[in-house]
Amino acid sequence: MHGMQEVRGSIPRSSTTYCGIKKSRCRNAAAFFMSFLHFTRSLAPRQASFNCISGKVFCDDNPLYKNSNETDFMEHFDDIYRRACERHGGEAALNALIASPLATDTELTAIPDDRWLSSFTMSLFQSGFVHKVIRNKWPEFERAFFGFDPEKMLLLDERHFERLNNDTTIVRHAKKIATLPANARMVLELGREHGGFGAFVAQWPKDDIIGLWLTIKQHGQLLGGNIGPYALRRLGVDTFAFTGDVTAYLRHHEVVSAGLGSKTGMQQAQAAFNEWRRQSGFSLTEISKTIAFSID
Repeated sequence: MHGMQEVRGSIPRSSTTYCGIKKSRCRNAAAFFMSFLHFTRSLAPRQASFNCISGKVFCDDNPLYKNSNETDFMEHFDDIYRRACERHGGEAALNALIASPLATDTELTAIPDDRWLSSFTMSLFQSGFVHKVIRNKWPEFERAFFGFDPEKMLLLDERHFERLNNDTTIVRHAKKIATLPANARMVLELGREHGGFGAFVAQWPKDDIIGLWLTIKQHGQLLGGNIGPYALRRLGVDTFAFTGDVTAYLRHHEVVSAGLGSKTGMQQAQAAFNEWRRQSGFSLTEISKTIAFSID
């Protein structure tokens, strides 16, 4: 699927003008800074500030930049959507590509704990492996792991691990197999106060999906990166994901200034997706896919 692949080719990127200075986004930071110095001499009595980290200029008397934040300089979602439509056969074709049925809070709450553990485990085994192979073998995984009943997974011992690591009907990966007790404990403990893991997920703030990712990573084993988001999305949770294309877009357009594996980078991405959702009314999942389809 296009949206899951690394980006190839050029990524459209508009030039930006801040308080009359056109920043071409070239890498010559010194030239831009000198332009800024010449520009500020003509500002009086206006006041301007230069953010040395983001490379952005803010004018205090300009309503467009007063109380500005990072999302003020993002590409509007209408432009992203228009470009994706142009590249994939029009609006109807794009909407079919990004269509993502989501579960309601009631539906999420009704999903039993074993299905959450199964989904996390599938995403873990698919990481770094051919997804189709894991999907085709999944009925055997369900058999070998007792339907991913969390209570039973807590009882796995060395004898069970030896059996599983010699079971030719599944993908034998000792390190991943060994995560089952810890991840079963995570599902049970996080869900305990809410009546189940599904209820725990359903009550999580919709504008802080990265907080849910980080909580799952912190309490589980080997559930970082896109493993958590893919597992959640599979069961109908609305979440974006840092696919190769989405990551390339966020970095190229300077939506994030920190690594997407860092808390700062994740928070910057969350703020951007929240703003795009406000602009479009689309789900986080649809926005994520649209971004992926908007680039070559």
